Amino acid sequence: MPRRWINCRVIVRVCGLLLLGAVFTVAAAWGPAVPFWLMDRDYRTPSIATNAEIRWWRATVSPAADHEPTYVWRLDHSLVGSDAVSMHWARESAWAAGYRCRFGLPLRSMGYDTWTVHPDASGSGWHLSWHWPFDVHRDGRVRTANLPLTPIWSGFAVDTLFFAALSALILTGWRRMIRRRRIKRGRCPACKYPIGTSPVCTECGEALTVQVST
Repeated sequence: MPRRWINCRVIVRVCGLLLLGAVFTVAAAWGPAVPFWLMDRDYRTPSIATNAEIRWWRATVSPAADHEPTYVWRLDHSLVGSDAVSMHWARESAWAAGYRCRFGLPLRSMGYDTWTVHPDASGSGWHLSWHWPFDVHRDGRVRTANLPLTPIWSGFAVDTLFFAALSALILTGWRRMIRRRRIKRGRCPACKYPIGTSPVCTECGEALTVQVST
C-alpha cells in the first residue's frame, strides 16, 4: 500500500478522533448545565474573585462603569462539573452585577455569562453571552434552562484531547477483541471470511499471522 495512502488514513483517523473528542467535550459541558439551571441556586458563600474572574469583569462590566467588584459570592452547593460566581458592586444609586457560570469535565470547557450596569450608558439592561435557552416543565412550573455556547478555548482543547485519547483506547481495545474472536473462530480478522492455510486472506488480502488448518 502506498505510503501516501497510509498517511491519509492516519490523518482521517486522527481528525475523526478529534471530532469525536469535541462532541464528548460539548456533551460533558451540557450534562451538568441542565440540572444546574433547574436546581434552586443560592449564592451565600462569601469568596474572593480569581484572576480570571477579575479579567472578565474588567473586560465586560468595568469598561462601562470603571470599577472593581466589591462583593463576591459562590453557591453553597455546586454540581460536579460546574462552577458559578456572583460579583456585585454598588455605590449610591449606581450598581453592577455579573454572573459567571462554567461547565465541563475534566476541565471547564464552556460557559455562560450575564451582567448589567445601572445606570448603563447603552441602556440595554442585562447583557447575555452565547447560550441556548429552552423551557422545562418541573413541579408544575415552567423554568428556563440555558445550555452554554461560549467556549473556553484552553479547557475545550484539553478536554477534546482527553476524550479523543480515551476514544482511541476504547476503539483500539474493541477492535482487538473483535479480531481475536474472529481468529478463534477460524475467520479473517478483517472481513470475517473463512480462512485456511493461506498466509493471506483469499477474500480481502489481509495478512494472517494465525492460520487454521482445514
